[in-house]
Amino acid sequence: MASRITGALPSNPSAQVQAVIDWMFAMCEGDWDKLESVLTEDFEATILPKSLNFPVRNKAAWIQYNKDAFPIFTDFKFHIVEIVEGVNAVAVHGCSNATTSTGHPYRNEYSLFLHLTRQSDGRYRLKQEKEFIDSQYIVEFFSAEKKRQEAAGNTVYW
Repeated sequence: MASRITGALPSNPSAQVQAVIDWMFAMCEGDWDKLESVLTEDFEATILPKSLNFPVRNKAAWIQYNKDAFPIFTDFKFHIVEIVEGVNAVAVHGCSNATTSTGHPYRNEYSLFLHLTRQSDGRYRLKQEKEFIDSQYIVEFFSAEKKRQEAAGNTVYW
């Protein structure tokens, strides 16, 4: 599992950072039950910049969005460039690396701003995600990939 996340992984992460690492593993592995367990019931995810017109998604919608989008990737990996921790917040600069089922590379850069809440057992769960992505790359990649997926006879939900 650790090979899916590389880079600046702390050897002894705080409880907040551990929650973020758990979230990253769930995303990279497509473990939707684990993803559900690391998000608060009132979780909200926003993909930015706003010019991309992605809706704010609640917990259920965010999990479903990822369930629909991730199957096109055969080997999703995330490289952490930097993690910055604050009070009930963690910021991550990172990059993804994957190959699609049509054989095309996917490389994106992210700035993630994650707000967390401490649970009664001392663990943290993610309450809010603000995900800044490489907007030009995303528009170009997914437009082309949608055509490739449809040409391959695959149903596309995005």
